Amino acid sequence: MSTQQPTDPRSSAHDGEPDQPELERRVARSSLFTVGGYAASNVLRLFSNVVLAQLLLPEVFGEMVLVGLLLLGIGMFSDVGIGPCLVQSRRGREEAFVHTAFTLQALRGFAIAALGWVIAPTFAGWYDEPSLVWPIRIACATAVLQGLNSTKWHTVTRDLALGRKTIVELSTHVLSITICVVWAYFDRSVWALVAGSVVQAAGVAIGSHMALPGARDGLRLERAALVEMLTFGRWVFVSTCVTFLALQSDRLILGKLVESLGLLGVYGMAVTIASIPTILAGHLSGNVQFPLLAVHDRRDPSALEEAFLRQRETLLVALGSILLAVFWFAPLFFRTLYPEDFLSAGWIAQWLCVAGWFALLKQTSDRVLLVRGATRALAGVNLVAFLARAAGTIVGFHFAGMHGFLAGLVIGSMIEQLVVQRVVLALDLDVRRQDLLASAVAAAVITAGWQVRELVDTGLVSGPAAPLIEIGLGAVLLGLVTAQTVVRYRRVGLA
Repeated sequence: MSTQQPTDPRSSAHDGEPDQPELERRVARSSLFTVGGYAASNVLRLFSNVVLAQLLLPEVFGEMVLVGLLLLGIGMFSDVGIGPCLVQSRRGREEAFVHTAFTLQALRGFAIAALGWVIAPTFAGWYDEPSLVWPIRIACATAVLQGLNSTKWHTVTRDLALGRKTIVELSTHVLSITICVVWAYFDRSVWALVAGSVVQAAGVAIGSHMALPGARDGLRLERAALVEMLTFGRWVFVSTCVTFLALQSDRLILGKLVESLGLLGVYGMAVTIASIPTILAGHLSGNVQFPLLAVHDRRDPSALEEAFLRQRETLLVALGSILLAVFWFAPLFFRTLYPEDFLSAGWIAQWLCVAGWFALLKQTSDRVLLVRGATRALAGVNLVAFLARAAGTIVGFHFAGMHGFLAGLVIGSMIEQLVVQRVVLALDLDVRRQDLLASAVAAAVITAGWQVRELVDTGLVSGPAAPLIEIGLGAVLLGLVTAQTVVRYRRVGLA
């Protein structure tokens, strides 16, 4: 990492940037590590959820949903865009800039923990769960540990070198699951889940310093670096605040509307399954699409639109296939592996998949706003998303209970993507035709799959043959879509 600062940042625009063949190799490797690591992580997570569902009641999962929401909310409400700034900035490799980022990140982590400790009684009281005060306070240690993560956690993303990062994530996930399951066996309470979260955060913090390549972090506050980060991050801060409200409003609202946290726990379990494609979309858009588009923009801004639309189409085909798989198999998954208390998570997950499609459209679009520095516009998009989802879920629950709640969530997600289209269009990037065609194909495939499922559910086929036919039909349908994904990726790739 160089300690020399160029007099003009633009003069070093391409310093250290890979050439096109090397860029394509890095993109291929990064995509492989991101998808492979995420797949392995989800296998571990699903396994742990199945085991923990046998040990813990739905109410315990509901309690952990609330604990996680508070910590995530404090974290996002204090986000100043340190990671994206390290990826996007032309100074992202300079020692003074990196050390300033680490110092700011560490201070933020301690501030989050202190705030969480103070407001824990108020938050627990709002949901009439005073027993959550100390679990929340202990879980605040995760904020401190995350603040101490090495900046190499972000710079390897900038360089599209994600191999060791993926290994650190997976190994700490295994350790976390082990702690959770062992603790839950002896103490069937929310403390098992809190302990797993703290251990995972500690593992990532240690691994980011010891396992990733690069120079050590140091404490420093350079005025120029601080100004750039805060200028870049002021609208990232606003954006992440409303992003939290937009993405988590369903659980925040549902936790207050329901009479028992058991339903919130079942809903949280459904979210765990239904969010697999959207979380993967977040990993790919953040770890591959965003840094790759940033490279294209630094090289030739006029070529950004072509690269953006090409990458986005490939991502939509691949992620849409995974979303279809989750939609198809979620009911069977919960019927087969979970206790009876969790069975309603199957149809809830299907509703969430419909909302998830619009989330995929949004997540594969909004990174280009960061590339162009349009963080203010991104904040506006997320504010609209929060208002639309909150209004939709509250009104829907009032008129039709849980089904109305989910319908309102779908409508709110649809409105969000319509706003994203307009904002991206203002940057001379048009995704409307791509959205329309992709949505039409997705709707046709889901409708066909739903009709086939209805035939199975009518009772024409019963007994052990029914799930086998269900699995077989799903495999054929998904195989056709997956083949198209592979063909497209080999033809155009992402780089």
